[in-house]
Amino acid sequence: MSRTFHYTKGLHLSAIIAAGEILPARAYIGRGERPVVWFSLNPEWEATVWPGKAREELAVTLPLGICRIEVDEATAPYTWDRLRFLAKIHPAVADALEDSARKYGADPCEWRGTFWPVPREKWVAIETWVPGEGWLPNGTPTDKAA
Repeated sequence: MSRTFHYTKGLHLSAIIAAGEILPARAYIGRGERPVVWFSLNPEWEATVWPGKAREELAVTLPLGICRIEVDEATAPYTWDRLRFLAKIHPAVADALEDSARKYGADPCEWRGTFWPVPREKWVAIETWVPGEGWLPNGTPTDKAA
């Protein structure tokens, strides 16, 4: 099983937990595009969460730091190549996103996604990055608050 993560800012984690699901991203999508719930196979950090900012910097400067929710790989079945087609992302936009992501150290081959909300029952773990210690548990997937 590949570890599959939804990386997010700590500010968003309480809303995700309160909703009981990870919702498809609706920001910055083009007309006619399908919203996607984005994941990464990268076990350290997904550089596209906040391009140009290092994980350590974000962990100490963002209110509530950075977090991730792990899910089973079957929860996010689509690869980037399939997502760009199925989500109807304009080819020029998709190519620019790939170029930008690589510039910041991300690998589109690690991207995964789904078009449906991911309920709490599909979550394997919730973790917060603690500088000097790494990814540490932040409650359990069934907690009402982290």
